[in-house]
Amino acid sequence: MAEVTTEGPGTDASPMSGTARGLLAFLDFVIEKHYMRDATASALKTGVKKVLEVEDDLDSIDMRHVDLDEIILRFRNRNRGKLSDKSLSVYEQRIRQSVDMYLRWLNHESEWLPARTRSATAVSVNSPTCTSRASIRASLAASAARNETSSARSSSRDNPSGPTIQRSKHVHTVGVRTPTSQACRPT
Repeated sequence: MAEVTTEGPGTDASPMSGTARGLLAFLDFVIEKHYMRDATASALKTGVKKVLEVEDDLDSIDMRHVDLDEIILRFRNRNRGKLSDKSLSVYEQRIRQSVDMYLRWLNHESEWLPARTRSATAVSVNSPTCTSRASIRASLAASAARNETSSARSSSRDNPSGPTIQRSKHVHTVGVRTPTSQACRPT
């Protein structure tokens, strides 16, 4: 079993693919858009990558129908004696949380983030900065386009209507600028 990589040929899966590689791309998206603290999201991604090392082809694993218990069992068997029982449990918890979050996101559930993260990210339904499903998808499409060429990368950074992060004293609101008269509803 090879080390799981997220860079190089064959590693540009869309988060919307539903595959194991799509799960890793989803976690990159969560990190890039600051939906969770960077350290938390990075720890989840590291845990997922480590557990998925027991698999050969991440593009062929459909996370909606995967036997996660079987993958975790193989991971535990492979690492028994190398990692402590506590570490094995942490890896299991991280992949389970990541898969749960990913499946909720794929199913368009508005509460796909863990409860603690949701409460720290206040988004009003009528706020001009709320993040709709459509704006997330548009943001993903823009991210994919930026990855294609370096010129697209530099021009999208200068786009004043692109993703923004507005910070107040107590609440971090993540969103995409929309007209104030337009209500932002999950799609």
